[in-house]
Amino acid sequence: MGHHEHPSSPGRRPDLSAVTMSGVARRLTTRFVVTTALTFVVMGGGLALLVAHVVERSAEDDARDAALLAASLVVDELIDDLAEGATVIDPAVHEGVITASAIERLVIYSPDGVVVGSTTAGLVGDVVDDSEGLEAALRGVTTTGIDRPTADHGFAPGTGRLMEVYTPVRAPSGEIIAVFELYTSYEPTAAEARRLTYVLIAVIAIGLSSLYATLFPLVRRTSANLIERHRALQWHARHDTLTGLSNRDDFHDRLNDRLRSDRNRPVILAMVDIAGFREVNELLGHDAADEVLVEVSRRLVAAAPPSAIIARFGGDEFVLAVDGGTVPPPDVFATSIEDTLVEPIDAGGVDITIEVHVAVLAIHLPETDAKDSLRRLDTVLGKVKASRSGALTARDTKPRRIPRLTLLSEFQSALLADDLELHYQPMVSLETGETIGAEALLRWTLRNGEAISPGEFIPMLERTALIRPLTRWVLSRVADDRRRLHVRGFDPRLCVNLSTRSLTDRRLVDDVAEFFPRDPSNDSGRPIELELTETAILRNPEMVIPLLADLRARGLSIALDDFGTGQSSLSQLRQLPLDTLKIDRAFVRDLATSRAAQVLVQAIVEVAGQLELAVVLEGIETPDELDVARSLGCEIGQGYLFARPAPLESLIERLRDEREMANRLSGRIERHSG
Repeated sequence: MGHHEHPSSPGRRPDLSAVTMSGVARRLTTRFVVTTALTFVVMGGGLALLVAHVVERSAEDDARDAALLAASLVVDELIDDLAEGATVIDPAVHEGVITASAIERLVIYSPDGVVVGSTTAGLVGDVVDDSEGLEAALRGVTTTGIDRPTADHGFAPGTGRLMEVYTPVRAPSGEIIAVFELYTSYEPTAAEARRLTYVLIAVIAIGLSSLYATLFPLVRRTSANLIERHRALQWHARHDTLTGLSNRDDFHDRLNDRLRSDRNRPVILAMVDIAGFREVNELLGHDAADEVLVEVSRRLVAAAPPSAIIARFGGDEFVLAVDGGTVPPPDVFATSIEDTLVEPIDAGGVDITIEVHVAVLAIHLPETDAKDSLRRLDTVLGKVKASRSGALTARDTKPRRIPRLTLLSEFQSALLADDLELHYQPMVSLETGETIGAEALLRWTLRNGEAISPGEFIPMLERTALIRPLTRWVLSRVADDRRRLHVRGFDPRLCVNLSTRSLTDRRLVDDVAEFFPRDPSNDSGRPIELELTETAILRNPEMVIPLLADLRARGLSIALDDFGTGQSSLSQLRQLPLDTLKIDRAFVRDLATSRAAQVLVQAIVEVAGQLELAVVLEGIETPDELDVARSLGCEIGQGYLFARPAPLESLIERLRDEREMANRLSGRIERHSG
């Protein structure tokens, strides 16, 4: 299949109906803006009118009180003249009190409605009989009102609004003896009322604007959240949440639409089933299994034509629908799907190569619908599974894909059940033949009795989180075995192999210290030796070398295993915190017959001596190899010539035999000396 970018990327939710939903969002926002703006305008206008009315009424009350106060002052001033029955009163005589009371105009009426005094010339003697205010005052009621005077009433042009007051004047006996009509200026009060009204309206406007500014983002966010939730619900109803692909319902609808839109164009259906997926789920966990599903969907989308419909039907089953004219024939199409999925997948730190069954069906019948087509496709897949045809694993590891996962499961069970073993292979002094140490080698036997080589399962474990529990198990077992040796009076150096991944785990130092705490009173040197390969160091020297230095500072010995098979050179040895070099058996294989091999081994021994490193020659299997090793200056040997790896009891027996032999030899020497 060609590589194209599919519109629906696995694991990422596509942006469905973006244009439509954004239009809805804009319409909702516009509707909110218009509705709330009109509401706020009406509300603000109503509040402004109410405030203006309240302020104006308050101003009128203040003006009335001021006018009544002025009237009372004038009455007090003129009451004597009125009580004496004066028919004409000249207010000018009392101009001081009138001016002090801020009276713009004063008219004095007799009980008969005749003007008997006025601050305006020409009014004295006039009779007024149509004034409601005068009539009310004659009845003993004080009235007030705001009036805009004109020139016809004797006021100067441009005179502002005035507060008009009609108030009765009573004699001590209570009899009404006159009525005062007076005017005070209302404009200062009106101006203050307008100022206060503007201030209050501004406060209201600011408050409403602030409220609007607060509500608008809130409503906008709420609207956006509701729209997003609606979109998410629509999306989840039609798609697989994990992979982002269509679900069964969406696939049915889209396939039916395609079949109805062009009945003359063939459609190719393909169903992909992951074999052994349940095992992946149970062994590696749900998260790792999900990673497999996401990666499979990603590869299918990347390899499918842009017009393809791809769905996950649930579990480990995927379905594709493509136009017949965009893909090769069905059998070739099936192979191309298999090729797409052949590369290993990283699932929870484990590289697994999946096996798939692929069923392909070409649809040509016009009356075919999606449901019938998928039923037929499922039948084809069942036949593929039954015949185990159409399945594919990695080309070079097909027989091992499922067994490897089974092996992981078996090993995890064995580790938890303590069904593993440690065997020890002695390391011997080539000068004396004495056993000076032993290398701990892991052994695992399946329930059916089949022994699994460490070279087969250790690389597999290094890709999983099981490697640390295994390392701790080995350290713990070696610590126990060392105590058993001590109880019997033996103290050989025990060597533990460290995996490459363990050396990148910063917890290793703590794990080693837990099982082998440093004992300052120990005078037997470094009883525990940790072995690692050149590859482990060269993979991450910046991290590994300080870690080794830390371990060595804690009283452990460090050995470089399989030296000569990696990429390090003799000159690099001085930079490493080492105690021992273990020369790989590849040099020993031809040691008895090859001069070149002898020269190389001798060079390694000499350089190691200058660096004060012990040398162990691995893989010695024949007496000739032993003789040559001794002649080249090798001090320690290891191999089948001395002993094969065996349980701890065999090592104890060997050490006991050596001790008894040494004791007998010592006794003979003593007797001979005596």
